[in-house]
Amino acid sequence: MNGLRFIRTRCNLSLSELANKLGITRQALSSWENGYKEIPNQRKEQLVNFFGIDASYFGEISEKEKQILFDKAMFRYDENGKQTYRYKLREGVSDLKNERIYFLGTTEISLDEEYIQARQKKEQTLKRIDTLIKWENHGSMLSEISSINRGCGIYDKLSELLEEMSRNESLLKMPFFYEIEGILEAMLVAYGQMEAEQLQSRCDVKEDPYEKDVEWVLYLAEKIKEHWDAKKFAVEKHNEKMWKNLAEYRKREKKELENTKKEIKSIEQQIEEAEARHQEFKKAHPEHFLASCE
Repeated sequence: MNGLRFIRTRCNLSLSELANKLGITRQALSSWENGYKEIPNQRKEQLVNFFGIDASYFGEISEKEKQILFDKAMFRYDENGKQTYRYKLREGVSDLKNERIYFLGTTEISLDEEYIQARQKKEQTLKRIDTLIKWENHGSMLSEISSINRGCGIYDKLSELLEEMSRNESLLKMPFFYEIEGILEAMLVAYGQMEAEQLQSRCDVKEDPYEKDVEWVLYLAEKIKEHWDAKKFAVEKHNEKMWKNLAEYRKREKKELENTKKEIKSIEQQIEEAEARHQEFKKAHPEHFLASCE
């Protein structure tokens, strides 16, 4: 990999921006990065002074040299509303008392590109949250209201935790964040949405108090799974009992209905028999009915 391109990208400078600062054309800078032309010694010195890095890093660099650059301290420059970084303090700054040191991780894309990707991810996440909270395919306004209230309740609690993190002193912000993330990851592992191996691969940092306690997260995942398994078993048993009771109720109801039908039929039969006896009596004693008519 070309070291100059790597350093420029890492410092969050585009080809045009660095070319303007050096007073050269974009094409000239591109030819150095692509190995078409050698960097003149005068320009190498200019690059050394600009970035605060040795000239040996401007040619082709090895993976080991990349790692050295990943691990080197960097300092932020705010110029014309844009944040860039270099490997040296700003001019006029003689100590680190009021300066923050940055370590930008192992990304090989510029911060501008990372920022665009982060904004896109944010939009996708918010859209996903909105879709999950709405749950529009239930067909009932009452169900949608309940779904919105449940979803907002969950995200409100998470927001409260993030707000609490922001209120912590700087020293505790990231440890608190890892506590929140660890608990959520423990739930994902417990519910089968995340593999434990994804966490175990990070066990080498367990002694660092600023990092996530992976062993604790896995222990918590185990306990959550035990609780969830017991909860599922209890719910399934309760549901089974409920359906059994319902079946027995329907059986009793059916029997009672059959008995009621039998009673109605018996009453109807008794009425029919009474009417039949009345007709026989009427035929046998017509005088009683004639007299009553007169």
